[in-house]
Amino acid sequence: MKIYFVELLKPLPEAIEKLVKFHAILTKPELGYSEKLLDYSHFIAYKSFRKKNHAKTFELEWLSALACTNNIQKAVEFTRPGKTACIISPNKIEKNVLKSIGIERKEKKNLQKLAAIYGIKTKKNMIETALEQKICIAKMLD
Repeated sequence: MKIYFVELLKPLPEAIEKLVKFHAILTKPELGYSEKLLDYSHFIAYKSFRKKNHAKTFELEWLSALACTNNIQKAVEFTRPGKTACIISPNKIEKNVLKSIGIERKEKKNLQKLAAIYGIKTKKNMIETALEQKICIAKMLD
């Protein structure tokens, strides 16, 4: 999984358009803090997309897995980045494409911030497991 943090220079729809061929998603920076969680959500989205196909594209299904919902509109709102975004892709994104979207930056990964946006309060070493369970339960209940 490739994770890039950027300060967006382009409007969100234009940035998304440039990332289509890389099968990438744009999210809040906090959602990129756990590669383990991203791999898991990617796997769950793949299984769900093949089985039930809630979304028109795999990328939207992946956003819904990250947002722990089957409602695509809620998923897009939950994951929508502000001025700073996280680009997540199973494929490497070319440097010139990243530069055309925004300024790449370093982000200090903080699992407490990740847990906060999901409203999870647990021990630091249990955050990823709790989030995996939340994603799995959300996808099983549809």
